[in-house]
Amino acid sequence: MLRTRLLLLVVLGSLGLASLAAAAPPHALQADETQPGWLAGRLVTYSVDLPSGPGDGPSPQRHDVTIYLVGWQPGTQPQDTGFVAPFLPLPVPQHDTVFEHFVSASAPADCFGVTVVPGAAASPDTVQTVTDPNAYPRPLAYAIRLGRHWTPLTRAGTIRAGVAQGLLALDDWPGFGGACWIEH
Repeated sequence: MLRTRLLLLVVLGSLGLASLAAAAPPHALQADETQPGWLAGRLVTYSVDLPSGPGDGPSPQRHDVTIYLVGWQPGTQPQDTGFVAPFLPLPVPQHDTVFEHFVSASAPADCFGVTVVPGAAASPDTVQTVTDPNAYPRPLAYAIRLGRHWTPLTRAGTIRAGVAQGLLALDDWPGFGGACWIEH
């Protein structure tokens, strides 16, 4: 997508029309929350247009993206404080957010959150967890042991590797969380 846009800018620039390509129309979504998250082990800032009521669900015009809700890293505060609501079957836990891949503001995605919890092969020697103060029923994982080293869950690839080894499991809660995009 980025390469296509850059190629378009180069072609239009050679025609003297680069300002038309750079002036992308604003999307109709409004950021209800803007907060830090993880993408490929780096902190990014992302925004979410939260569902505002019944019927405000995923859009067929947007692609779906999985975001992983993991325990926060030691010595830090959770990136998202979660919440408890009487209309929800479970609380949304305090967590850090890990993106599967980059989601641009020009092409927001429907974000589906899954909580990352210890898997069937997990033990205190292989998975580090934190207990959620919002009373989410399972502790969230924040690091796994790969070889001799603890590896933080700040990359989607690390999470997928942990799931493949049975160290981690994914709960499909909370599910659809709104339209999201990464600011930078």
